[in-house]
Amino acid sequence: SIIARTQARAWGKEWLARRVGTEHLPKVDYRAMIEEQAAMNAEMDKVHQRYQELLAKCLETVEEDLAKHANVGEYRDAGEYRLKMQLAKLIGMVDSSEVDKLEAEEATHQARLGITDTTLSRRQLIHQEYEKLCAQLGLPPDAIMDTKEIRRACKNDPEFQRQLEVLAFNLALDPENRMVADNDAINAETQAQLEELVASIQTDDNLLISREELDSVPQQTITKLITLGMPDIFGESRRGSLMVRRPSQPFYEQGLPQQKPLL
Repeated sequence: SIIARTQARAWGKEWLARRVGTEHLPKVDYRAMIEEQAAMNAEMDKVHQRYQELLAKCLETVEEDLAKHANVGEYRDAGEYRLKMQLAKLIGMVDSSEVDKLEAEEATHQARLGITDTTLSRRQLIHQEYEKLCAQLGLPPDAIMDTKEIRRACKNDPEFQRQLEVLAFNLALDPENRMVADNDAINAETQAQLEELVASIQTDDNLLISREELDSVPQQTITKLITLGMPDIFGESRRGSLMVRRPSQPFYEQGLPQQKPLL
């Protein structure tokens, strides 16, 4: 009947009002929904583009590695690759222009990382210190210590561990042995700060830091050294004295998240 239909409509309106808190259904802003979806799509397009750029860069790196291995076969690091290229040039296996190109790239690479003549001279002294450690273990000067040998030697001789810590610290002064930023200016600034701190704690003209000098480093300087990516041989870390941290300041300035420890 008309009365029943009228009562039903009234009841429906009352029920709906209780459900949505108003007498009418809320209006949907479809324009805002479309704009929001368009913005999300645009952001996803940017992410996809960055991914494609990263993928292209990775593929380019793989192609470069394949070309290098085709020239000289297997190699452990950039130093061994350069040496094999020089030898290959002498026996006519590689075109001389390839070696000349490699030497030019090496000069650019060193400049980008902030490598100086001091860094190169320090490398020679570090090799000499490493040979001394090998001699203590009865190993040939060019031996490569494995993890078990190092742990066993440190356990049997605490003084050996202290010498190894000093070697690790001096090694980390070389930017090729540290994690670096993707910004040339930051790398150069970081290396300059490290050299300045090293000069402040050295008491002789030797390019290497000694155990005695490290033991007398002020706490404020220790904090700066660790922040710049030097190994924590000062007991500041709970994970052990040979822990090496990534340089926090360069990554922070680039707006990148802080990195986890290496070891």
